[in-house]
Amino acid sequence: MSRSIAAERGFERVSLEFVDEYQLQQDEFEDTRIGGLSAIAYDPAYEPNLDGLDDHSVPATADQPRSFYFYTISDDRSDFAPARFYTLKIQFKGLGQDPTQRLDGVDDQEPSELGFEDIAVTGVTFLKNDHGDFYAPGTIDPEGLAISPRNTVFIASEGVSKDGVDPFVGEFELATGQLRQYLPLPQRFLTDPEQPGAQGVQNNLGFESLTLVKEASTDPFRVFVATENALFQDQNLPALANAPEDQPPEQADQLEQLEQLEQLEQLGQSEAQNSTDSEFNQTRLNSRFVHFGLGIGKPFLVSEHMYVLEPEPIDGGNGLVEMLALDHGGHFLSLERAYYIAENRLNGKIFQIAVGGANDVSSIDSLSGNLPNIQPIAKRLLFDLQDLGIRIDNVEGMTLGPKFADGSDSLILVSDDNFNDRQVTQFLLFKLKMS
Repeated sequence: MSRSIAAERGFERVSLEFVDEYQLQQDEFEDTRIGGLSAIAYDPAYEPNLDGLDDHSVPATADQPRSFYFYTISDDRSDFAPARFYTLKIQFKGLGQDPTQRLDGVDDQEPSELGFEDIAVTGVTFLKNDHGDFYAPGTIDPEGLAISPRNTVFIASEGVSKDGVDPFVGEFELATGQLRQYLPLPQRFLTDPEQPGAQGVQNNLGFESLTLVKEASTDPFRVFVATENALFQDQNLPALANAPEDQPPEQADQLEQLEQLEQLEQLGQSEAQNSTDSEFNQTRLNSRFVHFGLGIGKPFLVSEHMYVLEPEPIDGGNGLVEMLALDHGGHFLSLERAYYIAENRLNGKIFQIAVGGANDVSSIDSLSGNLPNIQPIAKRLLFDLQDLGIRIDNVEGMTLGPKFADGSDSLILVSDDNFNDRQVTQFLLFKLKMS
């Protein structure tokens, strides 16, 4: 696509180049089970307390791995340990520039070897509610995470709608995990106890993605969250009338089916097939993309927009699991994750999205049915992970990281292993170029 055509559609010129894969082997840290990593955020300001022994204090060269620090949320509902986020130390090979300065001995030519050197969990922070207590089991389902400019972290919880537990977006102290405040969610995202299933987020399909945009040090900042799939009232009910009552299946059911199919495949009784259009549900599913303003006075809702998901596989599902702001002008990356039961596989697709031309739908009660007068968020496919030719796990988190020597950004993805021994915690590294 030419630059002029892309500009007319509101897109910037963006490209992705795959660099490396890494599978985390560490499964415990300070008596907690590491798993369910559903979001990741880079912290260029993180300074470990290692009395100068960390490799930040050593002049770096092109051949020396350099450590950078990230936070990642576990989606444990306080079942294995209290709800928490981890500090990650990631060593990269050949990243020639950090966000503040050039590294000694590195010119504009990339080193011959790029990729992950090592990834380790080095810290854990437990979330505390407004009473200063850990969240009780089943009262939280943390999925999204972003670091704010005021030493806090914003976390999105899907809730557990089948048990009457509502979703939330909360601001927590980065150092202690103590709750500062909840953002004001409109009633349409919450369950009506008098009419279960009539409104609000669907079970396990609530706020999965979260990103943040900071304009300047003196300005308010913006938080964006989105539902993984349609709200109850936003579903196209006539088209779904013949669907099983438990569609889309919950995560535990998905995993059980995937395990059974994997066993069949090992016995030679199942083969993966290429998907065709006839294998997809053509019903349009609309997620809600929500924009909050913060920084002066109380947090407030700015707008909502409609995000149209890719068609779901007939024998699986698809959802919006992550967003990432690219600039201050309404340009984002989105990550949709799909599962295919019959093919025993998972996949992810990264899209470039532009919000500028989308209508505000905050006053619209339902996004179901034919909506010819509503302009959704513009999107186009940037990268299909199945093209990598490797087994893709349950990718759910995405962040920008330190820069490469040529000035391009690194993009890191992480997968949620669902605390399942048949899955892995997978990191994928890309080179992101924008012009």
